[in-house]
Amino acid sequence: MALSLLTLFSAARVDVRLVNRSLFAPSPAAWKAATQCAPGRAIAIGSQPRPFAFSPARTRLANGRPGATVLPLLLVGDPRWSAKKGLFNVSTLANWHRRMLSPHSITLLLLLARRFTVENLPQALEYARRLGLMPLACNSSAVAGDCAALVSVDEGYVAYTYDDDPTDTIWPSTVLMGVITVPEPGWARARSPAQLAEFRTRTCSAARYQYVLGTNWYAHDLFRLRILDFFDWFLKIDGDIHLLATLPHHPAADASASRALFAFSSRWPLRDRQDCTIGVAAFVRDYIKNESAACGAPVVPTAAEFGWFNDSRTAFYSNFVAGWLGYFASPQLLRFSAHWYAHTPGMWAHRHTDQQYWCHALGLVSRGKEDWSDISAWRDRYFCHNKECRRHGDLLERRIHLRK
Repeated sequence: MALSLLTLFSAARVDVRLVNRSLFAPSPAAWKAATQCAPGRAIAIGSQPRPFAFSPARTRLANGRPGATVLPLLLVGDPRWSAKKGLFNVSTLANWHRRMLSPHSITLLLLLARRFTVENLPQALEYARRLGLMPLACNSSAVAGDCAALVSVDEGYVAYTYDDDPTDTIWPSTVLMGVITVPEPGWARARSPAQLAEFRTRTCSAARYQYVLGTNWYAHDLFRLRILDFFDWFLKIDGDIHLLATLPHHPAADASASRALFAFSSRWPLRDRQDCTIGVAAFVRDYIKNESAACGAPVVPTAAEFGWFNDSRTAFYSNFVAGWLGYFASPQLLRFSAHWYAHTPGMWAHRHTDQQYWCHALGLVSRGKEDWSDISAWRDRYFCHNKECRRHGDLLERRIHLRK
């Protein structure tokens, strides 16, 4: 991909440098061929057990820092979604800008789901205006080419900056926004949004269609976006996360320095409700069994002997996590997540979401907590989630446009 985005983002902030970092094109052909006995495996094909392995999709930075980081936020909501009252609104943007995005040079990627949130780019541009986003000036010869190229990535993106108070010394935050088509199962494509609004899962609090669709999107289709080629790490943070103070450091700083794959912010191990996790462990066992059969030898996940990996109820709170794209965008993990996404009974009957996905995906190549970065001490100190914020008496601050 020729787009470098160097000049585009240097116009917004001098220390933001986005270049193509991906070592693989996230194509279906690549991950379908990425079996555990594909050519290039260090262990010869034979009868001996082989550990699950992956081909890194990124190169680690020599200085141990996270590098370019993106925070994708998928909005799958009512087309009447309001920038003032919706799940992600002006107040939340200002809060994230001052306490996370700007201090740690994190790019916000706003993704509006076609058919559920908006129908076209002009509607998205109107939402951006309501949020107070300022289009990046693309009228100079230095950036015009890159602005034009950005429109051709995936379904097209527009670059913005955000600064709720231009008179202070805080750097503007970089925001990319685009309209995307969220892949849907065949049975759902034939139904209207109004019909899908009536859908409920059989178990796990009778979850709605858009909730299940939107949360599982983060497990697979997120990593198919070519815009992620320009980043090393991703953050998965829910739109109803409120930051109580400026984050002490980049969420992935410790994980990157220790060459970990993931940073989590919930207690470990977290055990989810049984009716929300029916069949998770069975799915993982079946996947490994099929990989082993294809290779003619046992494929063994690193965490195979640990109880948490074999327990369907093991999960993370997925409202504040960070992951290395070198792992999650690798062909082998895309192959695994594609099967997860197609695991229809679990997803649409029992509300399996990314909350169940992350830990079992990590267990393929890691032992557990000692191989990840634990930032759970930040919860209720540096951020809170939805109803948890009430204990801080912080709801008033959430409703106003932050100035401090």
